[in-house]
Amino acid sequence: MSIQDPYLVNVDLDVHLRDARHANRLFTEHSFALAPKTKFLYHVVFQPFAGDAGVGDKTTSNSLKFQKEIGVLAKSVDLPQYRASVDNKQQYNRKKNIQTRIDYQDVTIRFHDDNNGLTRSMLEEYYRYYFRDGNNDPRENAFNPRDKYSERVPKYGLDNGKIAPFFSWIKIYQLARRNWFSYTLINPLISQWGHDTVDSADGSGLMENSIAVAYEGVLYDHGNIDGSEPLGFTDEETRYDNAPSPLGYASDEPRTRLAEPTLLDPRNSTPRGLLPRVSNDQRVVPRSEVGVINQLPGALPEYLIPTQDTQSTTITSTAQVFNRRITSADGLISELNSNPSAKRSFTARSLNSGFIEGTNFSSYQTLDTNSQRSIEENLETAIQNNNKKISGFAQDAINQSKERDF
Repeated sequence: MSIQDPYLVNVDLDVHLRDARHANRLFTEHSFALAPKTKFLYHVVFQPFAGDAGVGDKTTSNSLKFQKEIGVLAKSVDLPQYRASVDNKQQYNRKKNIQTRIDYQDVTIRFHDDNNGLTRSMLEEYYRYYFRDGNNDPRENAFNPRDKYSERVPKYGLDNGKIAPFFSWIKIYQLARRNWFSYTLINPLISQWGHDTVDSADGSGLMENSIAVAYEGVLYDHGNIDGSEPLGFTDEETRYDNAPSPLGYASDEPRTRLAEPTLLDPRNSTPRGLLPRVSNDQRVVPRSEVGVINQLPGALPEYLIPTQDTQSTTITSTAQVFNRRITSADGLISELNSNPSAKRSFTARSLNSGFIEGTNFSSYQTLDTNSQRSIEENLETAIQNNNKKISGFAQDAINQSKERDF
């Protein structure tokens, strides 16, 4: 590597050898802020149209009862793809390209065909929801091979009396550095779905189900992972590991690991951030909702990496700081009321988990102060009644808040 000059020059061959400074500065500075996202960090939410006009409720539909589990059983997901039709016109002999339409390419989603049959049951319900064939009873001669002159001919195909869609929307989240980036598919319809192939000669293959989804548009969004989004991401039903990592985060600004401080230009030492998102109703998202504007989403304080000999030195794990259990209900409530960030995260996770029927965190935010306080009192009562799920949400919110402040 060059010390005095950024280039090493071979005079005989006239070859310039450049060091790795460019790749280091582009991809590793600010805790890998500009490094590519990993493919395996994602989350999917399938939202069926609930109610009597739709698929029903959690007592009648597996797609609703196991909604969160089905989301994490998505094995692979295509992100939206677009194709614009462009016509080439003659403008006084000048070539002119004109956009005439946009087409949305189908999104392919593959599921694990789990032993409990959850993903299979969603496809079964979709088939029986739109198409009469799966609901007809063969014992009533619905599929009689010679029924041309039958007195009673059952209904078939789309003649199923359904008006409401099966899915309200499908939301795909990418996750990176405690931030989420989402794509919401509007009015999704499954254009193709099917099951895998069984094979007695395949001793190691895993079964999967797959669907291709057509949609009418895409809504983009992004934000911080704070309990309200991604929806249901760390809920108990997803079996998410909520135990804090022993790795901590430094409280100071990111520091360069380069040997020569002069290699880091101080004028460019702070990454630029995304602008606040403008919502589809043209309301500008407040700055407080998208984080500090001069920090790129994905940029984190630097990891605490031990530099001493770990074989001969005892290192105290930061998990002891973050994983402190509060055993009393009064202690949990007191800690939440003294920590607004933890209380917000706790409220969001509790409401999005369906604790209060018909109320999620988004609708909670639109309520007046008295109504919000009434909901908060219900959550506090659940903690006092030793509701393990709600108490677990409270403990996790407090620990995660302390981890961010560390």
